[in-house]
Amino acid sequence: MGESLTIHLIIEYLAANASFAYVRRIRYTTGCRTFEGQGVFQADQYYVTIS
Repeated sequence: MGESLTIHLIIEYLAANASFAYVRRIRYTTGCRTFEGQGVFQADQYYVTIS
């Protein structure tokens, strides 16, 4: 593989002072394919780059 993908996280804050937020949808596009999933990330991580 070896390609870098940028994931746009759509998050929902669990609480006003929460350190973490629940990710309702994770989407990234590679070519003409789009992946969607879910998980938990830090609330200030709106964009994550993976390899």
